[in-house]
Amino acid sequence: IPLGIRIPAIFRGPARVPLTIAWGEHDLLLSPSQASLAARSMSGVNFVLLNDAGHVPMGDNPDQVIEAILETTARAATPDRVVPTVA
Repeated sequence: IPLGIRIPAIFRGPARVPLTIAWGEHDLLLSPSQASLAARSMSGVNFVLLNDAGHVPMGDNPDQVIEAILETTARAATPDRVVPTVA
């Protein structure tokens, strides 16, 4: 871990639920390397670097954000749960 960066305990170890860290590749507030570090600190985490997106990827590239959410919810799906689909 780089000097000065601390990962909170809740973000270390195995993920207890399907988890995706989706990060804008052009985020100027929080660098993509921080997201990669967080994703590597937990096992079973899906890391998605969102193309053409900055710190607010929902506005920059909403289709990629929706895709990441749907992929994560699909991994959490069980027969008794309803999983959203894109029309």
